[in-house]
Amino acid sequence: MDFLTIREVKGLKQDVQAGQAKQSAEKFMFEKKLTEGMGAEIEDALEHPEKMVKNVEFAKKYTKKKRRAIWKENFRRILGIMPKE
Repeated sequence: MDFLTIREVKGLKQDVQAGQAKQSAEKFMFEKKLTEGMGAEIEDALEHPEKMVKNVEFAKKYTKKKRRAIWKENFRRILGIMPKE
């Protein structure tokens, strides 16, 4: 093999090693998040699913209200009605 081909192969090996290092670091960070902060919330949600249902219902209701408000504002703009300030 010539010099440039050898350099290219070495570069590809380094890319693979860098990708594996990044992936293992991300796995470690995700594991750390689960064990420290988010893990308690996930465990609580698994132990008490009824709390999660209430949160989901609240979130759906809130997003529905928000979506309606956006629709009203858009219709007012289309019709040329200025919103009250």
